[in-house]
Amino acid sequence: MNRLTKGIGHWSVVAGVVGIIAGSALTCWAADPVGPRRGSKRPVFTTTGMDLRLSPKAAAALGYRFRWSAHAFLDKDAGSPEVAVLGDLIVGVEEPENLVTAVSLADGKIVWQRVVGSPSDRLFVPARQGDQILVNSESALYVLKAENGELERLIPLDEMASSGPTLAKNRVVFGTINHRVLAIDLGGGYRVWSFLMSDGIVAPPVATGSSVFVADGKGKYVMLASESGQLEWEGKAFGRVSAEPTVTPAAVLVPSEDYSLYALNRATGQSLWAYRTTHPLRKRAHDLGYAVCLPVPTGGLVGIDPRTGQELWRIEDAVEAVTEQDETLLIRTTKGLALVDPASGQKLAEAAAPMLDRVLPGPQGSLILVFRDGRLMRLNRVNP
Repeated sequence: MNRLTKGIGHWSVVAGVVGIIAGSALTCWAADPVGPRRGSKRPVFTTTGMDLRLSPKAAAALGYRFRWSAHAFLDKDAGSPEVAVLGDLIVGVEEPENLVTAVSLADGKIVWQRVVGSPSDRLFVPARQGDQILVNSESALYVLKAENGELERLIPLDEMASSGPTLAKNRVVFGTINHRVLAIDLGGGYRVWSFLMSDGIVAPPVATGSSVFVADGKGKYVMLASESGQLEWEGKAFGRVSAEPTVTPAAVLVPSEDYSLYALNRATGQSLWAYRTTHPLRKRAHDLGYAVCLPVPTGGLVGIDPRTGQELWRIEDAVEAVTEQDETLLIRTTKGLALVDPASGQKLAEAAAPMLDRVLPGPQGSLILVFRDGRLMRLNRVNP
């Protein structure tokens, strides 16, 4: 054995010992509320257009060009994590590891990863306030630095949260299973106000200007002043509200499990119209201004006239509306993506995208595609 071989063997042993020590240290740290990612593969970045779930040619047919692709999350049979586009980051929360991953929106590279809370905690969709990332469990709000994921503050919640954080000015509002709407001052970490509902709150509250809209498990809905929690108006559906409501410039759209989508006057709560279906509604509606797109439980997407509530068209293989571009509508289908004429519902172009789980709108008309195998892909809009 020559000197070089001996040196390599020596450093291999040292590296192995260091690895064992490091692994032990990380395992011990698992009890902390926030810790780094452990025992997972580093992401694989693709910038050449190879090994893609959506080909560059197919993207071009929809009016987009490939920017980057990356394996940012763990490959799981259960589906993709909760993901949100938050400023210059894409932040995902994975169960059951409670792994929070921040991915650069610019190039798809992982900026930081942290394990948050304990394995028994349930984490909700994250939010962002300035240079802070907000992630909450049912019992605590974790305030992380957007730059590096370090824990900046841990705020205990005195009610059991049932949704992610809703930002309403300097308040953080939660729905709870204890029938209360809870507002926390983010700077001080204390309860500002709470409002008692008739049942547990399943759908996340929605902020609108200086107010916040909340609906509960018995169908009661309220508009509250975000600063004080004072009641502005209220009403009631005939079934549970489990889907997130949608706020438009003129209305609040409330899908209910009583088979109806309600359009309420945003200022007064007065009923504008109701669209009836044959099954409970558990997905949010998408407002386009000239049409309201509603995923229906029997399969497909329905276009509704926002003035009258009348059905305009129906696309059977559609899953959800994604975004509008120029004078067309981009939708996610059971097989991938499609461009649709919003007036007639007729498809103009289609593109296959196997394993596509959801699509998030990004800045400057870009799209973030989330796949069930843990891959992310960014598409940029081609200027018309």
